[in-house]
Amino acid sequence: MALIKCPECSNDVSDKASSCPKCGYPIQSAIPLQTPDLKLLVTQCLLRDGKIAAIKLYRDQTGAPLMESKQYVERLESTLPPGAMPKSSRRGCFALLVFGALLVSIGVVYLVWSF
Repeated sequence: MALIKCPECSNDVSDKASSCPKCGYPIQSAIPLQTPDLKLLVTQCLLRDGKIAAIKLYRDQTGAPLMESKQYVERLESTLPPGAMPKSSRRGCFALLVFGALLVSIGVVYLVWSF
């Protein structure tokens, strides 16, 4: 038995349940089968939002364990052409380095002026 999220209220519900005990949403019809549509959806999420979001999407849609979801997304990723995945953003590191250098220079100035 796996727990899935109710599409209506996001309550944890058994994948064997016929409806959500909280809101009554029919669950059996809401459980997506692994179809090419799911593969397309996960691939689009992988390209748009990255690997972690794609793993989460696959896991939420199928109720699969984390490791199985990760392996599925990595298999999809390996079929993509080189350069299809967006480059990771390193924004924020430069600002952190500048702030650190500023703190160090203030500390050095303080030490020089205090003697």
